[in-house]
Amino acid sequence: MPPGSSRAQASSFHLAGSKEFRFSSSPLLKKLLEEAVTDVAFLPLNLRAAFASKEVPFRFDDAARTFIASSGIPSVSFSINNGGDSYPYPYFGTAEDNTGNLLAVFSNSITTMENAMRLAALIAGRMALRLTHDRELYLDYKSYDSRLHSFVTSLLPYQREMKKRGLEIQWLFRARGDFTRATTALTQDVKNTDLNDRDASRLLNDRLMKVEYQFLSPYVSPMDTPFRHILLGSGSHTAQALLEHVSLLKTNSSAFDEDLFRNQLALLTWTIQGAANTLSGDVWDINNEL
Repeated sequence: MPPGSSRAQASSFHLAGSKEFRFSSSPLLKKLLEEAVTDVAFLPLNLRAAFASKEVPFRFDDAARTFIASSGIPSVSFSINNGGDSYPYPYFGTAEDNTGNLLAVFSNSITTMENAMRLAALIAGRMALRLTHDRELYLDYKSYDSRLHSFVTSLLPYQREMKKRGLEIQWLFRARGDFTRATTALTQDVKNTDLNDRDASRLLNDRLMKVEYQFLSPYVSPMDTPFRHILLGSGSHTAQALLEHVSLLKTNSSAFDEDLFRNQLALLTWTIQGAANTLSGDVWDINNEL
């Protein structure tokens, strides 16, 4: 474990200063992190109104990204840093990650480094207490409703071009709608569950934990494509890859591969539908073919 950083299965904490705050997170844990940091006295920082602006994409070398995009474990990573060249920590994972360079990031102040580490520990501790205290895992499963809505909405400007080629996205819209209905039904199930019943609580939490895992595409090989998450991973199976591909219809239509797009669309639709099915416990029964 390199100096100035710590790693855990469900979260990743990278310390590098005390003037600025940045985070990367699964949508499931973002609300938990927000509540943990907005009630903490952040030296010169005030995150209550600016929390959303502090989010950055997962870096490729972020251990938290591996857990979420490869294993489907809700993960979060945050950095308390001095801004500028101190973010991201330039020596992480290199032979130059030593005590001298770490202290330099903290303006060669051991007190500043200790304060930042205490602050990070306080945030991590508040999150851990919330996750372990409540009988229902504090996972914001409805946050994926807006992520999926944003994704399908991004396809609307290309509907005319897609229709000219006989491409339809109605089943993707249906899958997204089924996911929203599944989260609504789960909310009602939570209200109706006796959380004092250990078995009932376990079954409920199993359903919550499966939300992230179900966004791992089952249609690509973990060996060839380790980051299988369709929204936070990388590769041709992701929502971002589909958006980049469909954008060719307006920028370079000759480069658009219709067969590839059909495959991408079908696999994404099935993955989202599978997540909805798992969340609701229902089986998707349709008579139409994509």
